[in-house]
Amino acid sequence: MKHEQVISNWRAMSATSAPPYDYDEFSRRVQRSTEHAQRTRRISTTVAACALVAVAVGALQRLQTSVSIATSDPNAVAAAQADRASGPAEGAAVPRLAEAAVVKGESYLLAAALEDRMAWIDDTLSDPQVAGQAQVPQLLRERERLLKSWVQVRYAEALVASR
Repeated sequence: MKHEQVISNWRAMSATSAPPYDYDEFSRRVQRSTEHAQRTRRISTTVAACALVAVAVGALQRLQTSVSIATSDPNAVAAAQADRASGPAEGAAVPRLAEAAVVKGESYLLAAALEDRMAWIDDTLSDPQVAGQAQVPQLLRERERLLKSWVQVRYAEALVASR
């Protein structure tokens, strides 16, 4: 009985109240909404393409195939030749040469990645929550290994630069 009453109330309401707008108005609103969505999509795509081009240009500038290294210390050339003759000392700083040298971009990026990883380990070790934990010796060994690798990369760059 309640169901029949709901149906009769609905029929009475639909007969007395007019729809808010007709089909033509409905079609116009749908088309306007669709055009707005297409315009928004076009703008978003254009902005994304511009951002992609900017990132690509930045990456190409960073990944140049050569990097110039130069210093103003004239004694660095003699120090580099002496170090090359004796071999790299463990933990020794890499001498920089007075004249500009061209170094492959891959070695530059490798050195930068090693430096970033060492900085992350330094940051982790300086965290007071990590200071008393058992992972500290492991982090110190990893930092030492990264430092040795970084010294080897820089030494190789110095050798290439002295030729």
